[in-house]
Amino acid sequence: MIRHKIFYPFVVVLGLLGFSACQDTPDFSNTPNIEYRDYMHYSFKDQNGLVWDTIQHVLRFTDGDGNIGLSDKDDPALNDYFSELYLKRNGVYYQIYAGITPRPTNPIRYYGRIPVLNTSDRIEPLEGDIKYGIRLRKGTPFDYFVNNDYVRDALKTGDTVRFDFYIKDRTGNSSNKVESPEIILKLDK
Repeated sequence: MIRHKIFYPFVVVLGLLGFSACQDTPDFSNTPNIEYRDYMHYSFKDQNGLVWDTIQHVLRFTDGDGNIGLSDKDDPALNDYFSELYLKRNGVYYQIYAGITPRPTNPIRYYGRIPVLNTSDRIEPLEGDIKYGIRLRKGTPFDYFVNNDYVRDALKTGDTVRFDFYIKDRTGNSSNKVESPEIILKLDK
């Protein structure tokens, strides 16, 4: 009987080792792929009395060669996380531009740097979540283009926005673009 008690755990351990050895390495493309997972959204008032909304987005990514992220040694002007902001007016989404006089030239974009995720020298697939927070301030002026003209407006409580996202790996491969769901700004603190 004692013999069986010792033998049974040994078989379980061998079985678990055998099972883990049979798992295949994921077969991801070397071009990053992302999907939109979720967001957290809250409003706050800063020490100057300005009202902000913070929206923390969660993107799921896969990358076959694991070269996601930039290090401190990389050019500080490089970014690998990109987002564009759209505002809904009368049921239509418009890309918005910084409210700069006389005419806006650049859409509002958010850039960021993902830290290096694969610190080994081996090429190996990566899969995980990226969390990235974006802040929007109540009253921020912006423009959007409609009917061949720019319309000036400002962010306010109840505005509906969405974001487009993509990432790049260290060899410059751009992922697919994904969009967030509609988000109604609180801007209410």
